[in-house]
Amino acid sequence: TLWTWSILEKINPYDSVVSLQNKALCDIYLSQIPFPKVYVRCIDGTMYDHEMHPIDLNESIGILQEIDSFIIKPSIDTLCGQGVLKICKEQNMEHSRVVLDAIKKSGNNFIAQELLKQHEDISRLNPTSINTCRVTTIYINGKISYSVALKIGKKDSFKDNWNSSYFIGVDPNGQLKSSGYDFYLNKVQQTDNGIIFGGLQLPCFEKMINAVQE
Repeated sequence: TLWTWSILEKINPYDSVVSLQNKALCDIYLSQIPFPKVYVRCIDGTMYDHEMHPIDLNESIGILQEIDSFIIKPSIDTLCGQGVLKICKEQNMEHSRVVLDAIKKSGNNFIAQELLKQHEDISRLNPTSINTCRVTTIYINGKISYSVALKIGKKDSFKDNWNSSYFIGVDPNGQLKSSGYDFYLNKVQQTDNGIIFGGLQLPCFEKMINAVQE
């Protein structure tokens, strides 16, 4: 932790790092990757629709109030899932008011995206969150090396950020290691619903690694 940012500054092109810091632009820069659909994005206080046409606050509310469920989150300076909101239309509340409150809470840089449906093998580990693989790569002199960890949300959490999940290492064949860790480095061997980590095969592992290397 002490040296992380010093290392990142040395091994990553500065312009690329700065450009990709704003999550509201990732689907624009990396259009070949199937990111979650963007409904509304806000960059330095200006709102845009999915195709980057400028829109005002009322138009943003109009777009989002037509959607039953979505995620809205800060797009820069994010850490441990802070500020991530899951908005679901409720029978007893005015949806436009809920949407407006969520926009106000999200500040001048945010992104509103679709809710994803994940692979059933991953969903069963914790069905309330999207459980994701963190692939870390290093590319030097034409050679790529990588490591993989799976983040699994804790029971009833809709986020898989480390402060609300378990981190489990993955071997080169896409199988989970026998133990994982929570945010406080407590060792765990199974999900909150009792599924054992050790030997569990991740679906589409080779396809994922090939995509990352490309």
